Amino acid sequence: MSSRTSNRKTGTSTTGKTRLDPWEALSPRIQHTMAILLLIIAPTLLFPSVFWGDQRYTAHDTLQWRATSESIIQEKNETGVEPLWATDLFAGMPAYLVSYAKAVPNLDTLFVSLTETWYPAAYFWVMMIGMYLFLGSLGFRPLTSVLGALLVGLSTYMPIIVGAGHNTKVVALSFAPWMLLGYSWLRSSEKPKLLSLFVFMGALILELRAGHPQITYYFLWVLGIWFIYDLNKAIRERTWKPFLTLTSLALAGGIVALVANAQPYWSIYEYTPYSIRGGSAEASAMDSSSGLELDYAFQWSQGVGELLTLAVPGLYGGSDAYWGPKPGTSGPHYFGALTLLFLVIGLWKSEFRYKWVFFTSGVVAMLFSLGNHFPLLNETMFHWFPFFNKFRAPETWLVVTALCFPVLAVAGVEYVMDKTRQLSTKDWLPAFVPVLVLALALGLGSSSLFSFEKPGQEQELAQQVAQANQVSPADPRVGEYVRDLIQNQLIPQRQEKASSDGLRLLIYSLVVVTVVFGVSLKKLSAGPATLILILLAGYDLIHVGKQYSNPNSLSSKSVDAAKSIEQTRRPIDTWLQDNVKTDEPWAYRVLPLNENAFNNGIPSYFYPSVGGYSGARMSIFDDLMSRVFFVGDLGVNMNAFSMLNTKYITYAPGLSLPNLEQVYQDESGAVYENKTVLPKAWFVDTVDLAFTKEMALAKINDLRFDPARQAVVETTNPLELTPDSLARVRVTQYAARQISLESERTRGSGLLVLSEMYYPKGWTATINGKPAEILKVNYALRGVVVPEGKQTVDFRFEPTSHVWGVPLAFIGHLIWLLVGAGALYQWIVKRYKTPSVAA
Repeated sequence: MSSRTSNRKTGTSTTGKTRLDPWEALSPRIQHTMAILLLIIAPTLLFPSVFWGDQRYTAHDTLQWRATSESIIQEKNETGVEPLWATDLFAGMPAYLVSYAKAVPNLDTLFVSLTETWYPAAYFWVMMIGMYLFLGSLGFRPLTSVLGALLVGLSTYMPIIVGAGHNTKVVALSFAPWMLLGYSWLRSSEKPKLLSLFVFMGALILELRAGHPQITYYFLWVLGIWFIYDLNKAIRERTWKPFLTLTSLALAGGIVALVANAQPYWSIYEYTPYSIRGGSAEASAMDSSSGLELDYAFQWSQGVGELLTLAVPGLYGGSDAYWGPKPGTSGPHYFGALTLLFLVIGLWKSEFRYKWVFFTSGVVAMLFSLGNHFPLLNETMFHWFPFFNKFRAPETWLVVTALCFPVLAVAGVEYVMDKTRQLSTKDWLPAFVPVLVLALALGLGSSSLFSFEKPGQEQELAQQVAQANQVSPADPRVGEYVRDLIQNQLIPQRQEKASSDGLRLLIYSLVVVTVVFGVSLKKLSAGPATLILILLAGYDLIHVGKQYSNPNSLSSKSVDAAKSIEQTRRPIDTWLQDNVKTDEPWAYRVLPLNENAFNNGIPSYFYPSVGGYSGARMSIFDDLMSRVFFVGDLGVNMNAFSMLNTKYITYAPGLSLPNLEQVYQDESGAVYENKTVLPKAWFVDTVDLAFTKEMALAKINDLRFDPARQAVVETTNPLELTPDSLARVRVTQYAARQISLESERTRGSGLLVLSEMYYPKGWTATINGKPAEILKVNYALRGVVVPEGKQTVDFRFEPTSHVWGVPLAFIGHLIWLLVGAGALYQWIVKRYKTPSVAA
């Protein structure tokens, strides 16, 4: 061995003098213990008021979820039965798209109950410990694995989604590293196969149970790319047996995970063609290849230049001063200065064998995040690749990049800290030069490189200023004021933020260069050097993360989401809550036009709302919103609202429409009573047949259409009906999963219209216990043909997907537990097996 070669344990210097590495002098058990403690402490520093203080996150989306779940929670508390159908938003929709308690308990059930007080730090612990173990499975040392876990777990997207209340997304991201860990173990010839399968299978089960398919889908791409790498390796090296074993185990794990999540995913899959995620109802409802509208899906596409915010977070103005191409943002996907610095070394110099797997995954995710800014790729994927068109906000793909690139950065750190080689300046400095140049350019010259003007912002501000001052947007004074605001306030603010973060990157880069110089000159051993990098990365990410963790989402721990909503209660809410009640077991609906009706779930906490808050509402309701509700000479199609039991409309005082009477007013607005409102169920005199959805829409938009007397039925079969002015119907039971009615007709059969949304996957009808066909009436409602005499009509919601999905989920979990028992048995046998004695 050369006298200049460093010893891995002692760090021998160039003079031959030994410099002990205090970290490597510790035993592996102590190293792992201290590493885990570092990871546990870090999130508490990011959320000090939550962990150490008396605050909790009750963000916008959390409040929206709690409000829209109120009717579901109430019914479950009263009946003990999972409701399955949400009655109080969008005139009804499946409840498993809003709130669904898992039928089979698992680790996450216990975890949520034990760590509710520690949210969100607890999920950061899950994510970062999983990332630490995953990096360790790839061969990285404990300290560098800690660094990688911090780079992933503290990236700014995490505090952003915590502040926004995207709780299911937080949970899904926390289990993603465990999926990768399970796959890594499945590939290993050193890990017991049953244990590896148990971990992989369990991680997939928990990932799916998190309830955010978009995040799961994204990270399955990483597994897919890794699998292709393994396939290519098997072809090149002709190592088919281990590859086939890996394939079989991964496939088995995936199948069991799907079975264990049969409910609710079977129901969600069943529902997708009927939701806006499956396309408009004007398309074939059974065309599962349809998805979101392209413009809607690509609305939050990352700008090409905006990708630089991965390393310079304030380059595009952060959140308040944002000037990029998206409609707005809560903050950038910043993954730390150290990630960028060591990424190049990891890719260029390290011998990490999976670097192309993670580089490819990270780059592919970046390209997908561009959305409509890279249409050749993304529009092709949108139209042709399975499930690609089911998700919106392409920028979210960057969560994959924010995990994959830190893996390469860790490989770069390992290369620098490897004491088995003599590190020279030429081994690492050229990799830092591009970053130093970029930081210098952005820190000192960003004002000449970027315009800092947001497209369309001048027109948008002009509209706002004109409206506030009750003048025309074309008024020269408005234009002059807006241009002055942009040029003398907004642009300088954006320039200062970009310059500040560019200089910050430069400062961090110079500190890292100093540390690496110390390592290359043998003045600094690997352990202390890596600890310095950990502290540097932690401070960097926590400092930036705090800027984007929304403080407005914090409230006292004594105030949960329900109490927060109750605190917003106004006299108008109480008045409506009292007056929507009927003599029957159902309540009228309200159209809260003064509350952003179709993008706000808070009203549905207090009373049944025609609107609500959901990213997966039914497509037929979406068509009503876009093509029926606000058409005609009056601007409002009151017939449509009348047939949806809409008795009250809230709006500003002074609304003048036929058949509307103001009945209440306070400082928050006025309530108008709809004098033509229809009950929950009624008989009609005449029926028009519609052979297409377009024909049905046209008929209900006809000003002569009167839903109290007429109905439009989408069918090709003739209906033999008899008008009966004496026909009566009464609702005797109104629950999420069952609606019962009693009807009486003096002559012939008639069409009974039920003012509930039409959904064929689970709703069935019986008349006196005998099956009856549910007809699609007035484009969106249900109807049945009821014969003469006294009849009992029952509508029940028992989807096949739920009836069979629950026992399948139990079976899937049982298989997983049996695999775990087998792994435990193998470990016990191996540990306590008595060695044979030689004769």
